[in-house]
Amino acid sequence: MAISAMLMLAPAIGSASVFQDMLARLPDTNQELRLHIAKTPEILGVIKWDTAGEVIFPPANTLAFHSDSLVLDNRDELRALQQQAGSGKTVTSALSPDRLFHCRSTPAICLVLDAELLGTQPEPDNTGFAYFQRALTWFYLTITLAIVGIAAFFLLLRRRPTTPSDPESFAIGAVQINPRRSTCVIDGQEQPLGARDIAILRHLHTHQGEVVSKDSLYDAAWGRDYMPNSRALDQHMLALRRKLGDTELIETVYGQGYRVPG
Repeated sequence: MAISAMLMLAPAIGSASVFQDMLARLPDTNQELRLHIAKTPEILGVIKWDTAGEVIFPPANTLAFHSDSLVLDNRDELRALQQQAGSGKTVTSALSPDRLFHCRSTPAICLVLDAELLGTQPEPDNTGFAYFQRALTWFYLTITLAIVGIAAFFLLLRRRPTTPSDPESFAIGAVQINPRRSTCVIDGQEQPLGARDIAILRHLHTHQGEVVSKDSLYDAAWGRDYMPNSRALDQHMLALRRKLGDTELIETVYGQGYRVPG
């Protein structure tokens, strides 16, 4: 119970200013907006409506892009969210927890975002209840200070990064990856990884020393959920290298794919 009380104190990550900045940077024309999406890894897709509720982006009767399928496949959910979003509302996708939907009523627009690249989660709607819950937590901590101190000590011990002995774990260079914990250990520090990160790293590890094609990596990490010539892999690989803290660990073989040392 003491551990639960401590965890409830963690503040939600405020993300409103991040989304306001993203919307302010969006170009007005469809062609410029298309290029902006391609150059911005955090933005997976954009959908806009006119005053009559008709979709004006992605434009109809044009070549389909990967970003178009992301928003059009979720059009009904996004439209419902946009209609009651007011000045801004952010939720996690019901089908893909690694995606965020941020919508505004005026202008009528929704962004589909990569939650891992943003490093943020939407703020909870039940603000009043959360405030009351936090007040009770502080009261509880005040009268049980000794118990909380002991709980915090053991919690820190449990969270100390260790090299896992899990038989599913594997290493790429000096980085140890633990799929069960969805983490990797770098220089003694444990870092979180997403499911797609682990799928990419596992596939590269299985073919150490070999050039792994982009299509092969798409099959391993995205399945059928990607379009030919998509830049999703390149964008994801940039973010993964930042997580691993080593831009040289995964080698880019231009025109062919990627490779890790054998």
